[in-house]
Amino acid sequence: MRLCLKPVAIALCFLAPLPVLAQDDHAARLAAAQDYVAAAVADMDMPRLIEQMWRPMVPQIEASTGKPLSAEQLQKIDAVYQDSFTGPLKEILTRQDVVMADNLTLPQIEALRDFYASENGRAVMMKMPDIMAAQQPQIMGLMQDLMPVVMPKLQAIVAGQ
Repeated sequence: MRLCLKPVAIALCFLAPLPVLAQDDHAARLAAAQDYVAAAVADMDMPRLIEQMWRPMVPQIEASTGKPLSAEQLQKIDAVYQDSFTGPLKEILTRQDVVMADNLTLPQIEALRDFYASENGRAVMMKMPDIMAAQQPQIMGLMQDLMPVVMPKLQAIVAGQ
């Protein structure tokens, strides 16, 4: 029986470029994601975004101390958060290009990039801190309500029960 290797050789010729094409595709996705990230981070109101990280804790702090925080205390809290989070948060946000290239298709990244480069997209990006601020107290409340229920279940799982 004679084995014909010609079809196998032809198939290998077509398959060999696939890793290179995948690399090119990833490079294209990464380039598009870098464009998106540059525009998104440039339009982001970082101080407002960071303020939304600490602002929801104020009622809890005031409840625990029994008195309202002064304007000076609020300014100091904001300064601590701004100083602590601005650089690292910007770094995290600018590294999302790789995550996007690894998880999204080129058309998906291009659609995001094109939307956020538009007037409406920039307006959305500017309003995002307000959207997050509106939801953050609800999320924190949900966590406070559910953690007493969830923690015993997690402890039981870890304990092997």
